[in-house]
Amino acid sequence: MICLRFAAALSLTLILAYSCDNERSEQARVNKANTYIPMNESESKISTEWEKLKSYTFTEKKEALEEYRDSLDRLDAKIDDLEAKINSKAENIEMNTRELWKESAEILRDKRAKLAEVYNKMRSATQENWKEVQSSFESNWNELEERWESSRQAE
Repeated sequence: MICLRFAAALSLTLILAYSCDNERSEQARVNKANTYIPMNESESKISTEWEKLKSYTFTEKKEALEEYRDSLDRLDAKIDDLEAKINSKAENIEMNTRELWKESAEILRDKRAKLAEVYNKMRSATQENWKEVQSSFESNWNELEERWESSRQAE
């Protein structure tokens, strides 16, 4: 099973390296890579997580904040895991693919930082601006979800 996963990962790496080699912009490279990345459970986990989080009302603010904080912690763990996988495979992957993975991890960290900013705003949110702050969290969460998809090849 491990050999099969390794062979699949190696094949994907070669495809990504070859297909991304001539792409000039980061976005073009990411878009090209996304076409080769198979679906997995990470995307559905993130979507399910968000569906649960966005249902909280202002009266459930305390519970929502605890849940948001836990989600950010789990997200940190996933990003750390991705970076560890990138670093552990660094000698066995093509330069372009490694750079794409590193860029994706860096962008994920940036998006996660934006989520943390919104989380801090949520802590001081009032009933009047709760939906606005929650909408901001949703927007940032959706951006993060898109970037998570582009980093899936490291799993």
